[in-house]
Amino acid sequence: MNVRRNVPMPELSDETVADINRILVLWAQARARHGGTGPFLFGQWSAADMMYAPVVTRFLTYSIPVPPFARQYMSDVLRHAHVAEWIEAAQDEPWVIEQYEGEQGTA
Repeated sequence: MNVRRNVPMPELSDETVADINRILVLWAQARARHGGTGPFLFGQWSAADMMYAPVVTRFLTYSIPVPPFARQYMSDVLRHAHVAEWIEAAQDEPWVIEQYEGEQGTA
C-alpha cells in the first residue's frame, strides 16, 4: 500500500468491479441502517471504519470513481485524526520499494 502515490485508474477486471460495487453496497447499507447523525458507517467512528480506511486509500490511489455518498464517507475517514496521523506518518516514511514507484508499479 502506498498512500504517497496516485495513478490513473487501471483497467479493472469484472471481478474487481464486482468487489468495488460490493464494498459500495455495504457502505450504503451501513449508513442507511445505522449511520444516524454521525458521518461514519455506524454513526460514530468504529472498528468498521478503521478496517475500511485502507480501502479508502486504495480507491484514491487508483482513482476509482465512487458515488457522492461514498466520496463524502471517504473524505470523513481521511479527516479522522487517526487516519490523518497515519497518512502523515507515511509521507515521512524513508523506505521506498522501487518496483511500486514506477508507472508499471500499480500492484
